[in-house]
Amino acid sequence: MDESIARRADHSHPEGVEAGVETGERRRRHGITRAGFYRWKNKFGGLELSDAKRLRQLEDENRRLKHMVAERAVDIRALKAAEKRGEPAGDEAGWCEMS
Repeated sequence: MDESIARRADHSHPEGVEAGVETGERRRRHGITRAGFYRWKNKFGGLELSDAKRLRQLEDENRRLKHMVAERAVDIRALKAAEKRGEPAGDEAGWCEMS
């Protein structure tokens, strides 16, 4: 949601703030809900464009890292379950380390 709003929101365009177009009209023109607009404004309102881009990069990196941790947690649970059943674990069972 934030990405689509950020793409449609053009802060440097004079028709927005400088021409006195109301927020409601701008939202309707770009197809943005009131809740979506204020959520976006709270998150990105005071940021410069470079800061907003950096925030997006950090959020993407955080998402990837969380996914990696979740995958490792699944692997650990599977290994522990196999160990309880007395099955060989790790390389002995044909598992390979994925990087």
